[in-house]
Amino acid sequence: MYWIRLTPCGLTPAFFYVLLFIRPANGPLAVTLMVLCMLLPGCGEAYADQRRRRDWYARRFASVDELRSVVADEVHADLRGRREKRESYVRAFGSVDELRQVIDGPGLRRIRDEDGPIAAVRELRSRHPGLPLDMAVTLLKGL
Repeated sequence: MYWIRLTPCGLTPAFFYVLLFIRPANGPLAVTLMVLCMLLPGCGEAYADQRRRRDWYARRFASVDELRSVVADEVHADLRGRREKRESYVRAFGSVDELRQVIDGPGLRRIRDEDGPIAAVRELRSRHPGLPLDMAVTLLKGL
């Protein structure tokens, strides 16, 4: 696809030089040719890119119903993964109160007061990787 760009970029100055300096009476023709040589390949590339994207959807999904089923499966898998992660933390710590005993409460409270709740949640999740976001927020609200 690079030759589509290189050809007009190389030919346009040559056409412009020939038509403007060798035959100066053809100025409007030179400007028109320069615009066409730069505009048409760009439009062709944009069309090819759009078609490539559309063809990907057509190859990936045979119908709208298949697209819906794939999206529904992904959402279901994501929710199932979140539920399993939450259940693993509940099994490991029992409840939010037991997790509260393990964490550094005063340090997180100081971060929450100085930098805000988002920074405190980030810090808590960096100390306890895999901690679900809603559990981290509930834990910090209780501090």
